[in-house]
Amino acid sequence: MRIIIVSLKHSLERRKKIEKTLSALKLPFCFFDAVDGKNEHHKIFDHYNNKKRVFIKGYPLKPGELGCFASHYSLWERCVELNEPLLVLEDDIELEDDFLNVYKKMHLLTESIPYFRIGRVLDAKYKIFKQIDDCHDLVLYTKPVRSTQGYMITPEAAKKFIDAAYNWYEPVDDFMEKEWLHGVLNFGIEPPLIRHDFNIHSEIGERAKPYIPLNVRVIRELYRSYESIRKLCYSFYKMRKVNLTT
Repeated sequence: MRIIIVSLKHSLERRKKIEKTLSALKLPFCFFDAVDGKNEHHKIFDHYNNKKRVFIKGYPLKPGELGCFASHYSLWERCVELNEPLLVLEDDIELEDDFLNVYKKMHLLTESIPYFRIGRVLDAKYKIFKQIDDCHDLVLYTKPVRSTQGYMITPEAAKKFIDAAYNWYEPVDDFMEKEWLHGVLNFGIEPPLIRHDFNIHSEIGERAKPYIPLNVRVIRELYRSYESIRKLCYSFYKMRKVNLTT
């Protein structure tokens, strides 16, 4: 399976580190130049709904978040063009010791699973879907794990993400979590195969917490409740779809 590393062109130290790691495992990979949201324009920016973002959240996305969305969107397009599964990795990760063993089995999973994560940021709640080996399971997440640091994607899932991104307003990891929006179920491998490298500073940058007016806070909570209802309804559907119980 082709491995693609998402990395800004000028992030030479990051590239050097991840290249050393993957080369030591004799894995085939290539770098994909990420979109710099501060200095580049991408066609997907034309579909970014800033009015909706500010109306619901009270503040716009940062340039780094725009660039991150555009970078992954471009990779979805690449996946469709190549018509083959891709393993997408960001450049701020470290591999777990068992990465290689599970990587060798991933092609078997792509026959029935169009998308799954291999890492996460948040603590996970999930249902076990199938066993991969004695130590790892393919799971279906039941709560957000918010991460784009590593995932396998097939053309089928990539096309669904692309179609759903015609009107977007949130960071790409939040967008990818919303199964009811695009119909791509949130599968993952547990325990994770990658972890965040905390020695590397985020290039998206930290957000200074803005003042949120009362009316926006009310709208935000109402919208959150609306999405919670959609998520709950979809969760019953997806559990039946994959023959799991809630």
